[in-house]
Amino acid sequence: MTRLLISLVAAVLLAGCPQPNEVSGPVDVCEKIGQQCRMGGGKLGVCNMKPDGTFECVSQH
Repeated sequence: MTRLLISLVAAVLLAGCPQPNEVSGPVDVCEKIGQQCRMGGGKLGVCNMKPDGTFECVSQH
């Protein structure tokens, strides 16, 4: 039983934490909900899905 516990703990420690998702800057063209996007005038927005299924960049405020 002790060997099993030690093996389990070792496996968890050796596996480590998953790598964080790659973070990129704001996008010019929205591809998914929640992405940060560029609006006109240097403002930032967030990508949202319109009722027709296309994406748009909308103001965060």
